[in-house]
Amino acid sequence: MAIVTPAFVSDCLETLEEIAMEGEEIFHEVGGKDFTTIPCLNTNKDWVAFLAKQINEWSKAKVQA
Repeated sequence: MAIVTPAFVSDCLETLEEIAMEGEEIFHEVGGKDFTTIPCLNTNKDWVAFLAKQINEWSKAKVQA
């Protein structure tokens, strides 16, 4: 099973401990075999560039308003 947390854009205590560690433990307790988590976007260069673009566009719109 692969777990992804699309609501989180960066790994934090909740994604790392509660979802990854505790989730894996429960998964194995009920007979699951393969468990992996897919990291959040964190500092992925494409994500950072997109986010910076959105912030810049938002701030320009606010100045013009």
